Amino acid sequence: MSKKIKSSCGNYDILIDDEDYVKIISFSEKWSWEARKTTNSNTRYALIRKHVKGSSKRKQFLMHRLVLDVLYDRTFDVDHINQNGLDNRKENLRLVTKSQNMKNRQPKKNGTSKYLGVSYINEEKKNNKNWRVAIKPYDLKNSIHIGYYECEEQAGYAYNIAAKIIHKEYGNLNEVDLSKIIDKTEIQKYIEYVVETRWVKKETPKPKWMYKLTEIEVRNIRDVYELGEVTTQTLAKKYDVSDTTIKNCLKYKKYSHVDPERKMDYRINKPGETWNSYK
Repeated sequence: MSKKIKSSCGNYDILIDDEDYVKIISFSEKWSWEARKTTNSNTRYALIRKHVKGSSKRKQFLMHRLVLDVLYDRTFDVDHINQNGLDNRKENLRLVTKSQNMKNRQPKKNGTSKYLGVSYINEEKKNNKNWRVAIKPYDLKNSIHIGYYECEEQAGYAYNIAAKIIHKEYGNLNEVDLSKIIDKTEIQKYIEYVVETRWVKKETPKPKWMYKLTEIEVRNIRDVYELGEVTTQTLAKKYDVSDTTIKNCLKYKKYSHVDPERKMDYRINKPGETWNSYK
């Protein structure tokens, strides 16, 4: 069962579970719960601003974080599944990462389309396809382009297919009138192909200055260098790192760039191999 609490400003209804009513009321003390938009958000959330012991200023607390007992834990975000920030029933709340929380967002109010991920391009396109669709995977810096479409409904439907593949259960899907879309199967096949080919993490090799050494390699480098037989350039070539990495390794007692997963096969000289091989 659920209860409704009236906000002190705007007379909004705040939904909570019966089991959380006592906890919420006791936490508020003499202060009242408000329904306000937080910074950089168009969604209203139930919050309270109250004095904290040892401080003269009032601090803001969000009801949904209180319900899930993560009031002071900033490790996770709290996502409202139905996008209603005033619905704080446990069935509507879930702990997510920041990137997962960003997936369940609404279209921009001042955007060119009513659908999420869709924008109107005011240019002449082939076959009058002016509705552009793009989506941003969590592991890429930029959004990926997934095509131009003739009508807004097609574009909204195309975004839904891509969101199901990329964002999975955290994605917010557009409410599209499917009766206006004739070629649903063709769109789905095209989106699956585009996502498969463009949603690929390109692993570029790291520059040598970013490679780290193991603790054993660090000790070995210091021991060899103290003998005065090799230069830092020779050591850098031997361990396949930059000259700066070797110098920092020798300069600082506590060398922080230690990588426990780095392979050490080339650390030991092979039979017949000498340091002169790397000069």
